[in-house]
Formats: sequence, structure tokens, C-alpha cells
Amino acid sequence: MNTVLSESSSLIIYLDKVSHTRPEEISFRIHQRLKVAVSQPAAVSVYEYYDQAPCVKFYHPERQNMKLCKNDECICVEATCNMQKRYRSSTDERTVKICESSRTDFAYKATVEETEFESSADSYIMRIVMVIKEGPTDTNVQGKLRTFLSHQHCRHALNLEKGKTYLIMGSSKDIYRDDQNQMFLYVLGERPWIEYWPSDAECQTEEHRSTCEGMEEMIDHYISFACLN
Repeated sequence: MNTVLSESSSLIIYLDKVSHTRPEEISFRIHQRLKVAVSQPAAVSVYEYYDQAPCVKFYHPERQNMKLCKNDECICVEATCNMQKRYRSSTDERTVKICESSRTDFAYKATVEETEFESSADSYIMRIVMVIKEGPTDTNVQGKLRTFLSHQHCRHALNLEKGKTYLIMGSSKDIYRDDQNQMFLYVLGERPWIEYWPSDAECQTEEHRSTCEGMEEMIDHYISFACLN
């Protein structure tokens, strides 16, 4: 256990070497001392000792269901968190995602304009700046505001910031219609693709240039070929 190298208690395992020809499996036991209503997902980070750019995946001890509520509308969803894509994604990865017919019905460039953090759910009110792929459920959304919901305990993993823009790709299964308030609610569970979309100024820097070029390539490919390949 190490409480100095981490924001919270962590188990840090050092490996002298990792095989490139066979998978490695590491096992250890964790004992729960206090019973809680919703246990938090654990982030497992793998990185090279001298290059701490981690590959991160969240693990949950068991599948749980929770309710996300906005006004009087409640949605029963899994408690598994989504994690914003912090690693450098490739154009091919984005193109594969947008063309997943069973998992991706919509793709938006969206800017967070307001955040509302409540006990029942975290709400991110986003303006749809660009519709890259329009789904069958919610149409004519370009330039309009939409509400995206997430669990309160997923706030750190999701890491959405007010004023920042993101690429969001997801399924119509994650869109719910609130008939009473005549609005659509998008659930940011574990399935949607969420990736930071750099600003125009950031796109001129070395750090973000490849990301911006990759996103533009993905859009051009989708518009030109519409997943036929």
C-alpha cells in the first residue's frame, strides 16, 4: 500500500519485465471491510517506469444497477463508469467506432455549457456544435442543447469540463425521452465514446495536432464512404 505516490491508497506493483509473446496475469485479494450502497470502481493503470503515460481501465467488483433521475424522470442503468479517452486514439479507432452499427447510432461534437451536480445525478448540458452521424431517435439536434447524465461517483473518471468540447459517439439505447418535459436525456454509461476535442488554438500545438487531424480524417472518411468499407 502506498499513500504517498497516489491521491488515495493504492497497490503499486513493479515488474522487472513483461513478455511480448504470452499474456501476463497478476492476481491478489482485496477484502471489503465496510458495506456500502454503491462501491466505487477501481482504476488500474499500467505504464512504463520512466514514461508515466498510463493505459487506464476501470474495474468493478460486480455489476450493479442504479437510478439516474432528472426532474421526475428516472432511468435504471448500470453503475459502471465511462472514462474519457485520455490516451492518443488513432483515426482507425474512431472510424471503427463510428461504423459500429450495433453500438454507434450517433456521433456529435458537443460543448459543455452548464453542469448541474445533484445527489440524484450529474447533468452536463451540452450544445451540439456538429452532427457527424445522426441517430434515428433524436433528430435535428445541431446547434441545440441536450442533457447528458452520469453517476455522481463517475465524475472524476468522466472528467468533463465546462467550456470544453468533446467527441461523443453512442447508441440510441443510451437516449431516453422525457415526455413530461419534452426533452431527450443521454446517459453516459460505459458504452459511449467520449474524447476531448481540442480548441482551434490547441490544434496548432504539437501536443494536439495529431488528434485534430485524426478527427478531421474520421469525419471526411465517414462523409465520403459512410461506413461502406
